[in-house]
Amino acid sequence: MATDSVEDRAADDRIAALARELATAIKEERRGGRGELRDYAIDVLRESVAEDAGEAQPALATVAAVAPLNPFGLGLPLLLAGAVLAGIFPPVGLLLLAGGILACAAGVVMALFGARRRARTGMTPTDGSETPASGCSMEQGR
Repeated sequence: MATDSVEDRAADDRIAALARELATAIKEERRGGRGELRDYAIDVLRESVAEDAGEAQPALATVAAVAPLNPFGLGLPLLLAGAVLAGIFPPVGLLLLAGGILACAAGVVMALFGARRRARTGMTPTDGSETPASGCSMEQGR
């Protein structure tokens, strides 16, 4: 147990020393491209660590798997703006109200079908914050 902490401490010290050396090299840059050099160093570090750990492709897949923005969030401000403008300038207000209603309806449909799809494929959150739309899954009945 003591060797683990000594090895961890040695690795931490080495990483800290390398980070200080890199920071010094970036600070010594005189052309004014310090921000670009810092970003480049971070990108190189991420790529090399991801390649060594075999995580380059899963990282891209994780970004692609993020749920799209729900249009319901856009529909609510459209409804509010439409309600205000309906009394001031009816054509624009009614158009915004219609757009808000459509966006909210699309958001509700996306939420319902998204929950059913996640329940069917088993892609539910691990924190228990969301339950499948049907209330049970196929595997619970077996």
